[in-house]
Amino acid sequence: GTSLPSFLGRTFPIPVARVGAETILNRDFQIELDGWTHFYETAGALDALDAKRLHDRILDRKITQEIVRQLAVELGVDDIAEEVEVLYQSMAADRGSEMKLVEDIEQRFGWTKNVFIAVIVEPIVYARRVDVALKESDDFQSAPLALAEQARLDLIAQTSAFVGMDNAGTRDEYLLSLDAYPLEAHEALRTTGVGSVTDIIETDERFMVFKILERRDHVDDLRLRTEEFSVDKIGLYDLVAQRRATMTIKVFER
Repeated sequence: GTSLPSFLGRTFPIPVARVGAETILNRDFQIELDGWTHFYETAGALDALDAKRLHDRILDRKITQEIVRQLAVELGVDDIAEEVEVLYQSMAADRGSEMKLVEDIEQRFGWTKNVFIAVIVEPIVYARRVDVALKESDDFQSAPLALAEQARLDLIAQTSAFVGMDNAGTRDEYLLSLDAYPLEAHEALRTTGVGSVTDIIETDERFMVFKILERRDHVDDLRLRTEEFSVDKIGLYDLVAQRRATMTIKVFER
């Protein structure tokens, strides 16, 4: 049967962990754990060792989700209700109907619709919103942008060793089509003089800079040989890892 501590944790607002100033309640953790336990037990894929691992994995997941939720508040992208509904309806459409989705949720996890939304849908939306906002944030992207700026100066001065996209020769087959480069770079690659360096080019995922070594018209295409430097933007889970290392996280039960 259910132990007294487990019963109390499911019934009363007892914390299972604290993330910064916020708590994760045992009852919310247990609801998610119960659902995944049901899922794996139904499939006959849960022994005692796996149950312990699942327990720890779900608790770690809840901590990560709380950090992401706090980041959403910090970045001002925590108004997610509309996007949550859109994603939920998309999932329902994939199942053929909302009724079928609700039946699947009950059969696989033993969850209600609202629990499924809280456990699965909302964390997905929070993660998407935070990742986009983070990569659009000048403050959070100042470090990788500074690296790209320094790399551009180094490339202009030829003081750094850069890996060419292709340095094998100048025959046409050794030149890359313009289409092989990110779309955001096309205009700069067309207009920057041979021997010159582009301005910093920003994509959704990184900052880039190119030196144009050679450029040729080729039938209906433009072909180039370049040197490139790129630096990835700080992403959601980069920042989550940083926050985990610096914020106070207290686990009350394992």
